[in-house]
Amino acid sequence: MSNEKGILCIDISSQKIKTAVVKENCEIMVSNEDFFFFINDDIEGFAKSYNTDEIWRKLTNCIINTLKKSKINSKNIIGITSCTQRQACIFLSKEEEVIYAGPNCDLRGIDSQYLIEDMFDDEALFNITGHSPPMIFPLARLLWFQEEKEDLFEKIYKVLLFDDWIIFKLTGNYCTDPTSASESLLFDIVKNKWSDKIIDAFNFNRDIFPEIIQVTDIAGDLKPDLAKKFEIPKTTPIIKTGADTQANLIGTGCIDDNQIGITLGTTTPLYFVLNSPRFDPTFKMWTTRHAVKDKWLIESNTGMTGKIYDWYKDSFLKGLSNDIDSVTEKYLLETKPGANSTLAFLGPERMDIQNQINIKPGIFVFPTPGSISEILSDRKNFLRAIFENIGFGILENLNQILNFVSKHNKILCSGGMTNSKCFNQILSNILNKDLYLPKIKESAFIGEAINVLIGLGYYKDYKKAVEKLIKLTRVTPNKEIVEIYENIYRRWGRIKKQLEYV
Repeated sequence: MSNEKGILCIDISSQKIKTAVVKENCEIMVSNEDFFFFINDDIEGFAKSYNTDEIWRKLTNCIINTLKKSKINSKNIIGITSCTQRQACIFLSKEEEVIYAGPNCDLRGIDSQYLIEDMFDDEALFNITGHSPPMIFPLARLLWFQEEKEDLFEKIYKVLLFDDWIIFKLTGNYCTDPTSASESLLFDIVKNKWSDKIIDAFNFNRDIFPEIIQVTDIAGDLKPDLAKKFEIPKTTPIIKTGADTQANLIGTGCIDDNQIGITLGTTTPLYFVLNSPRFDPTFKMWTTRHAVKDKWLIESNTGMTGKIYDWYKDSFLKGLSNDIDSVTEKYLLETKPGANSTLAFLGPERMDIQNQINIKPGIFVFPTPGSISEILSDRKNFLRAIFENIGFGILENLNQILNFVSKHNKILCSGGMTNSKCFNQILSNILNKDLYLPKIKESAFIGEAINVLIGLGYYKDYKKAVEKLIKLTRVTPNKEIVEIYENIYRRWGRIKKQLEYV
């Protein structure tokens, strides 16, 4: 039995539950994971929901298994925290029953978008929330229930973002935080409160929106029945973390003005840290709250990146090895920039939130077979083309941010794709920038642990914690390859424009 102190961290993404015990020095002692799935609520696949009973059962099992594997003395768990995907939300009745639970890809709100547009023009809504288009946010789903399921709407007692629901299940308390609430389209990101204008416009009952506390605040103690189940003290404090992307930023040390954080996960958002709120006048990028008090973020999102990589692995590499990521690393080492004149157009590109309806086909472009005998298109080069497509998409978003803010400091990267040393170098070469990566790649867990340590008074602020706990490595671009990629990127851009009409 270990006498070290530990923090229990929960990280729930689109379809994966991860738990870990993290030491006080932010080393990960042990981790565990499980998967869950969407439910399609209509034939077309627009409306999706979650089975919260399944999620909670799998989460509690993950927690129990993680604590057992850690062999830590139960009394030495000093805190628990969680972070989750953004925009997912759950509506509860007064009896604490789930009326609705939907992921961030539930688009039933498209039927209610017109109600929002009738009340607010793009600029008015954007200058309150920093977000658009309305259909993908919880506000639109709340209005859908008001219009389509009036009997269920009348039963809604609390509107919670996904992380708020996890906190409720752990403590029995209703609360949210700015990082989660910012993704609701109901939150005033300047005033740091629920928007009276939006709530009044739709005649919502203010009481359905939970109390707002800050990241690092104690949300409550662990419920006695869970304390017994997990075999840890019921006085164990639950610390609010909120949105997973902000947790990732904390875990890389992306806390200072003008820093850029790139989170290479299922999607790849890029964030620029601001000390005051600023809004993109073209409405192409979002503004949101950082976990750090009095900090905001400009977000330009590359779209599906890790998901595209997972699609490739499932489609082309399944069964080749028990360690597919090692296979892909080998493929990247064996191929050259440009992937034998193969280019991929599979989604990653510049964020433009005003143009979300045009669903483009996925396309590989490569020389006609047999036209040039020495050029071969194979799965190795298709893989490199996919990684280069991701890099070019990130470059487009970086340029979009820099056109808005003009200067930046360090670029810090985190997320699952940073486990690939080859991809890190490809990205550095494409961006022609130094990249800084934390030595511990599970940065969401590290960000969560730092929130607990600050919340419990171990550190005065983020700056002190980051200086002590986060160690970075640097990836430097190869200038010769940078020039090669500049030419490839120009070709990729020209073909992308042509494909817009396909």
